[in-house]
Amino acid sequence: MNKLEEINNKNKLVEIASSVVNKKMTVIEGCRKISGLIDIHDPKNNFLIPIIDLESETDEIPLGDIRKNFSKSYLDEIDNKFKQYINNSTSVILKICKQIIEEYSHDIKQFKNSIRDILLKNDPIKFYFRDLEKKHKYETEIKMILVELDGCKSEEQVANMIRYIFIDMYGEIPNNGKETLNKIGKEIWSLLTTYDAPHVP
Repeated sequence: MNKLEEINNKNKLVEIASSVVNKKMTVIEGCRKISGLIDIHDPKNNFLIPIIDLESETDEIPLGDIRKNFSKSYLDEIDNKFKQYINNSTSVILKICKQIIEEYSHDIKQFKNSIRDILLKNDPIKFYFRDLEKKHKYETEIKMILVELDGCKSEEQVANMIRYIFIDMYGEIPNNGKETLNKIGKEIWSLLTTYDAPHVP
């Protein structure tokens, strides 16, 4: 898993954990989705073990549309069988979900800020608008970069993607700006291959 895949994965985990905490998703469904996205052999995921345990212990409970294939009596029986276990585990699972939200949201923000720092340092918008009164924050560009990065497999592809984004948003690149956009692509590729998000204790 490269750094972008790791960040995208953490983003999915934050979305699932938030849905569980906000009661938009059941604890069992959330645990199943989270278990499907994590590497249980990675020591960094040890704090998620209760989620993996609950998913394993309740894997015979049908969820979603598949419940339509079972009789009401069977569903009542299987739901009652695990009701107490789930109730006893819910507070622990919610605590872990909040930890996922806190830690991984921080990692995602740090990654976005690293891309922002690269853009601000090179400040390519100056080649298009020389009299901007306020510092450009590159919010839209960062969103587009994060979407398009997923398909980039080399430094050259990242550089091309950066050029296409700026051409699409602002028009043809002035000659004196091409080198800067190539430099941004190189630095973002380096970020992808070296980035290690800080851990929040």
